[in-house]
Amino acid sequence: MFQSNKKYKLSLLFYSALLGYLFYLFDFFIAGYSLIIYAYFIYSIAKSKNANGDAHHFAAYILGFETLIRASKSTFLPYEFGKYAIIILLLAGIFFERKKIEYNYRIILYFILLLPSCLYIEPDLLRSVSDEVTNNVRKVILFNLSGPLCLAVCILYFYSRKFDIREIENLIFFSMLAMLTYIVFLQFKVMSFGEIVYSAWGSNSRSSGGFAANQVSVAMGLGILMILVSIYLKKPVSGYLWLDILLLSIFAYRGLLTFSRGGVLVPLVAFILPMFFYIRHSTLSSDSKKVFKILVFITLLFVLVWIRINESTNGQLTKRYEGETGSFEATGKRQIVTGRDEIALADLNTFLDHPFIGVGPGMGVYYRTTHGYDHAVAAHVEYSRVLAEHGVFGIISLLILLGVLISSYRNHKTVIGRTLSIAFISFGLLTLGHNCMRTAAGAFTIGLGTMVLLDKDKRKRNIMEVKVIKNKIPWQGVNKGELLQHWI
Repeated sequence: MFQSNKKYKLSLLFYSALLGYLFYLFDFFIAGYSLIIYAYFIYSIAKSKNANGDAHHFAAYILGFETLIRASKSTFLPYEFGKYAIIILLLAGIFFERKKIEYNYRIILYFILLLPSCLYIEPDLLRSVSDEVTNNVRKVILFNLSGPLCLAVCILYFYSRKFDIREIENLIFFSMLAMLTYIVFLQFKVMSFGEIVYSAWGSNSRSSGGFAANQVSVAMGLGILMILVSIYLKKPVSGYLWLDILLLSIFAYRGLLTFSRGGVLVPLVAFILPMFFYIRHSTLSSDSKKVFKILVFITLLFVLVWIRINESTNGQLTKRYEGETGSFEATGKRQIVTGRDEIALADLNTFLDHPFIGVGPGMGVYYRTTHGYDHAVAAHVEYSRVLAEHGVFGIISLLILLGVLISSYRNHKTVIGRTLSIAFISFGLLTLGHNCMRTAAGAFTIGLGTMVLLDKDKRKRNIMEVKVIKNKIPWQGVNKGELLQHWI
């Protein structure tokens, strides 16, 4: 879709970084820029009939831009603009493209099953709590169901869509352009606050640019995952490995400084887990050794970044990750999950009281105080939220989602394809487990994980693998079916 030479990539990354500085100086331009590129993206998809994958490239750019749009606090764009834009871009891709794609329409049922509970929203309860926008039932529904809708559309678009390594490289590059703009904006925003006091008691809004630390942490985590995947594929985002390592260090640095733990831990788990899968199932010992070296290097890099930040925060970072939150001094108990277990338990109690259809989307916040939690709080675990707010219908929808993900995993016929599937899907599922669907990161990566990776070098690689198999097991007596299992 675009020139992939190193100089061209560097120039685009440079302009993206410069754009981040301009947005810091003139943040009112963010809304206008967002609307202009969104209109251009729609026009480009319609003109090209999505022949070059414009829809997912542009959606990936919006994904990286989502937190910046929110951090700008623009009154001209809705809070959920990022999700709406991704939904419409991918649907436009589906509508305009001429390729024959076998869509998995089961995922639509996943979303439809979440709609009946909308009938149980209590407007009077909303008014009793606030006279602001939350008393608008329509906005409450849109706010709470935009995430599941985004997930359904992402899976509908990506499921069984054939990608090669080059296409993964392009998608990651588009997302990185926007994320680089944001991280430059974030860096200057944090610097404008002057000295920042760090405490293990909670996440730090000031070191997150004055915005929600958990969402900033997820954005940094998404950047970490994308760069790690690029390093694994030997396709540096910037075109240079040393520059990718520098970018990875910056994302890790800014992510750790938010003091919001989930956003940093999730990409590490989501990357390390499939790497061990790859080492276990790869038939080429040389590849396994290279992956092991990547894991060792990444570990050392994060240890160095950790040490640097821990020193600059007087040891508060270590205390934060050890669970020394605000209640530690009073109770002596470490809060590793910061009350998410208690919120999930309150959701479970709410589900037991309203098992059939739940209490309605967004209503869980008002029921948690009467079901075990000490104050009104938004959901943090998507799975328990679905139980409380959608009841049995929610359980069925989650089972449908699980079935779709399992079938998509089985569609992969190569080890590298399954490795990437595990990486993207596990990142999304873990993100939903600590940050619900506040951003589109979880939905998009889960959808991306359902694509099917084509390996253009499959024939060459299989010949190499046969040679390895010959050295490991006698050729005589080897069943063709068994040999095929080694290939895939």
